[in-house]
Amino acid sequence: RLCPLSGSFSSDVDKLVVRRLLSDIKFVSHVNSLVSAKLLDEKGFAHGKNRVVTKEGDEYDGLWRHGKRWGEGRQVFSNGDIYEGTFENDVPSGEGTYKFFNGNKYEGAWVNGVQHGSGEFVWASGKSYRGDWVEGKQHGNGVLSDVGVGGTLTKYEGMFVDGTESGKGTLWTKPAANMEADWEEAYCGQWLLGSFQGLGRFRTGEDKPGEAYFYIGQFKNGIRDGKGEFLDKEGNVLYDGEYVGGKWRTNDKKESS
Repeated sequence: RLCPLSGSFSSDVDKLVVRRLLSDIKFVSHVNSLVSAKLLDEKGFAHGKNRVVTKEGDEYDGLWRHGKRWGEGRQVFSNGDIYEGTFENDVPSGEGTYKFFNGNKYEGAWVNGVQHGSGEFVWASGKSYRGDWVEGKQHGNGVLSDVGVGGTLTKYEGMFVDGTESGKGTLWTKPAANMEADWEEAYCGQWLLGSFQGLGRFRTGEDKPGEAYFYIGQFKNGIRDGKGEFLDKEGNVLYDGEYVGGKWRTNDKKESS
């Protein structure tokens, strides 16, 4: 069993869906038609500390090296996006913050113009991802927080691969109306492409007398499939057998003691 039996129970846990991340966030360079630059090198390229405005209406204020943004600077795009941080070879490299015109924001490490290293992306809706990035995608260890079904706060902690929850991870929930409440474990186990896949432990929302409170076993594409067992809140096994498509075989069902 992957996790100890603990926590209380919520009636909407079965309906929770962890949405996949929007990971196609790229930096686009628009500085190509220089309008003004005071400090130039011997070939006439911007060099040193300059404020430059392009014909497209973009603006860069910061350090240049032979016509390329290189060092600390602030880029304001004509659409309202703003990047503040370190440049190298004309693209963000190092630490920097990108604020999107729609309210989204990324703050963290960059390499060759994309998120790479440790960083946090916060959506205007309040959803956030904090953790590892590789070549512009969430990859490695991270935490994804959001508001789920029925105003329930959700938090996934674990592994990401190419922008989705894949590997070992835990899903936590708590009511948005009670921010002081403790996080409660909803699922702990293996994930693949944002869904439960493999061995895991799931806390159900069933609260009727005699019904189960936990499922421990195999999942496939987010539903119970394979060997597994249901337990009540005291840990008594109510069912131990095979599941197919989220349903168990009735001839395997056990009576609780």
